[in-house]
Amino acid sequence: MSQHPINKALHRPKLTLGTEVLPLLVFVVPTMAAGGFAFARGAYVTGPIFVFLAILILLVLRGVSKHDPQMFAIFMRSVRYRKVYPPRPSVFFKGKRFYDV
Repeated sequence: MSQHPINKALHRPKLTLGTEVLPLLVFVVPTMAAGGFAFARGAYVTGPIFVFLAILILLVLRGVSKHDPQMFAIFMRSVRYRKVYPPRPSVFFKGKRFYDV
């Protein structure tokens, strides 16, 4: 059977500023808002620190999205189903696990 290449435009991920929308809204936008608020209130040192932190978070998220555009969705799905599929080293392990509370 012959293989046919798929054009990039047919399966391009939906990214905003190079990252997924949800992590952008959760991490970058509140940090930028806190930086703008701090700068407006007269904290001329804290405001730029928040803006620098937001840019750093954005760069990290862009690197993660470049590796896998759906990484945050996969992470959130794994968090949702953590109790259903707990990580086990082996079926025969008899010691106390770090997630047994």
